[in-house]
Amino acid sequence: MNNNAVTNVNKGPSFLTSLWVSSGIAISMVIARLIVRVRFLRYHGPDDYFIAASLVVGVVGVCLDTVSVRHGLGRHEAFLTLDQIVQATKYNFIAIPFNLMSSALAKCSVCFFLIHVNQSKLAGRLLLAASILLVVFSTVTIAVLFGQCTPPQALWNPEVRATGNCINPSINAGVGLAQAAFFVVADLCFAFFPLTFLWTLQMNRRTKFALAVVLSLGVMQVPLSPVAVTSR
Repeated sequence: MNNNAVTNVNKGPSFLTSLWVSSGIAISMVIARLIVRVRFLRYHGPDDYFIAASLVVGVVGVCLDTVSVRHGLGRHEAFLTLDQIVQATKYNFIAIPFNLMSSALAKCSVCFFLIHVNQSKLAGRLLLAASILLVVFSTVTIAVLFGQCTPPQALWNPEVRATGNCINPSINAGVGLAQAAFFVVADLCFAFFPLTFLWTLQMNRRTKFALAVVLSLGVMQVPLSPVAVTSR
C-alpha cells in the first residue's frame, strides 16, 4: 500500500488518555468504597471481593492495551513494520480476556450486592444463577476467540495465518453476539431489579427515590452495548 495514500495519524495517545483517565476514576471509586465498607461500616462481603477482583483484572487489561499502543495500535498499518503489526495485534488480543472478565466480575459484584440487600431466597437463587452464567458466557467467548485458529498465533501474525487453520469467522461472531446480548439483558435486569423491593423498605420517599436512581444507573451502560457488539 502507498504510504502517501493514507494519513500518518496516531490515535494511540488519545486512546491511552481516555483509557487511563477512566481507569483512574474506577480505581479511586473502588478504593473509596472498600475503605468505607471495611473501616466505617465494619462489613465486607462477596460483592467487595468481586469488585476488587474486577479492578485488578481490568487494570491488567489496560496495561496490555497500553503495550499494544506502544507497538503501534492507533496508527495505520501502512506506517508500521510487520513486527509492530504483529506485536500490537497480539497484545490487543491478549487484553480481551482481561477486559471481558473484568466486566463480568463487576456484574457479579452487583449480583451479590442485590442478594445481600434483598434477602429473598428465590431472588438470591436467580441472581446467583445469573452470576454463574456471566462467568460461563465470558469463559466460552474467550475460549472460542483463541480457539478459532490453529495455532492461536494465526490470530495476530499474517505469516502464521497463511499456513494456519481457522474456523468460520461467523462462529466467533455468533458467540460474541450472544455474550454481548446476555450482558445487555443482565444490565437491564440489575438496573430495574431493585425497584421490586425498594418501596417496601422503611424510609422516607425522598431517600427511596434517591436510592432508586443510584441503583438504576446501570441502565446507562445499555446504549453502549451495541458498540461492543459491532466492534467484535
